[in-house]
Amino acid sequence: MARKTKEEALATRELLLDTAESMFLQHGLARTSLNDIALAAGLTRGAVYWHFEDKAALYNALMDRLSVHFAPACSDASWQGDPIEAIRRMVLLPIELLRSDERAQRLLTIAMHRIEFSDDLSLIWQRHVTSHSEYLEQLEKLFTAAVKDGARCRLTMPPKAAALGLFAMVDGLLTYATLEHGRIPALAQAETLIDAYLAGVGCVLPSPPAAG
Repeated sequence: MARKTKEEALATRELLLDTAESMFLQHGLARTSLNDIALAAGLTRGAVYWHFEDKAALYNALMDRLSVHFAPACSDASWQGDPIEAIRRMVLLPIELLRSDERAQRLLTIAMHRIEFSDDLSLIWQRHVTSHSEYLEQLEKLFTAAVKDGARCRLTMPPKAAALGLFAMVDGLLTYATLEHGRIPALAQAETLIDAYLAGVGCVLPSPPAAG
């Protein structure tokens, strides 16, 4: 019985997250209340509060569905080997995910276009600030490691500036593609654009394997 109760609680939590995802995408975060989500899910308001302290906690749990995809590429283990290739993997991952995964499309659209920040959503704002800072810091470390290699990376600017420029490019691509669904195919050019940026700042890209 206890196991069944635990499974039911998990199913309820997933239902709330699925419902919140749909409603945030349709109406935006500020215009969607926890009561709205409870009603749409066919649950009570108390059921929502049993799983999530407030709307910010629910939103953060929803974004965890997305961030789990990025953890391997952003971990220290991913930096082993070629730092330039690690940079490429790190920045291409969200683009490839956006192109291939419908849930990622919805979640990134919410994160980029459906949030109106206010005092009661300050924790969400802090999550954005922290995640951007961590992302930039990891890119800077990888550019620094690439410079130390020397033979294949002679940056034309400090690693921090190179990281900021690459972040701005990727963020711009994601923002553009999530404005409306029909723009996602434009991301087919993303790899070419990113490789051109890396070459432009002084990184020699790995040679593709010879045919045959």
